Amino acid sequence: MKKILFAAAIAVSSAALASMPTHAADLAYKSAPIMQAAYNWTGFYVGLNGGGGMASADHLDPDGEFFTNTKFQQAFGTVGVQAGYNYQIGSAVIGLEGDYNWVGLDKTKLFDLDNGRGSTANFKFSEFATLRARGGLALDRTLLYVTAGVAFAHIQNTDAFDAFDNQGRPQTPCCIAAEDKWKAGLAVGAGVEFALSQNWSVKGEYLYMMFEDYEAPLLNHRDGTRSCTGNGINAPTLTNCRMNFTESAQLARLGVNYRW
Repeated sequence: MKKILFAAAIAVSSAALASMPTHAADLAYKSAPIMQAAYNWTGFYVGLNGGGGMASADHLDPDGEFFTNTKFQQAFGTVGVQAGYNYQIGSAVIGLEGDYNWVGLDKTKLFDLDNGRGSTANFKFSEFATLRARGGLALDRTLLYVTAGVAFAHIQNTDAFDAFDNQGRPQTPCCIAAEDKWKAGLAVGAGVEFALSQNWSVKGEYLYMMFEDYEAPLLNHRDGTRSCTGNGINAPTLTNCRMNFTESAQLARLGVNYRW
């Protein structure tokens, strides 16, 4: 009887010892932390943005016929849409983004010619679009990037000479130099984007844009011929009847993107 009880005790002990590694492994498996996969920025996205900035426009008389140069420094607000694609390689992210934006800027200034008559200069900046490459460093859900590409802006500049007489009363301008066109330029900037979830992200961005110069002929308001009014004397034989227009803008904006 003692031998039977001894043998049974040995069998139970052996079974218990045999089962201990399995239980230990189960406990180790259950207690191991679950590792989350790093965020991946690869994919297409669309979004909205809004912000504001400062636009500059120079109305320059390159020949000194009118002895007048006018400079605009004007704040503006903007809202827009964007779309793009990112591709992540390790911690590096490269991509391409395009945007279209509306701007509310319309400013008019008065200036005097040397003949004492008042004239007006007007600067309008109504919309712009960019197509830019982006490159940056992904720190999991945070993306630091720089961007550069081409910019296009719809800009209007107008100089109306002799728009007021010597007493300041409005009158039909004698001649006008103007542009109303989409102008090409360059855009450079930098930003930071943060992923809120797998699909949604928010960003902050700074952008500087500089546009091509434009030389506008000064045209007689009555018949459209080229003319000059230096010292108040019409001089249609002069060839240097022109104004140069140059523009640039810098802006800061916030945006939200949906990625898939």
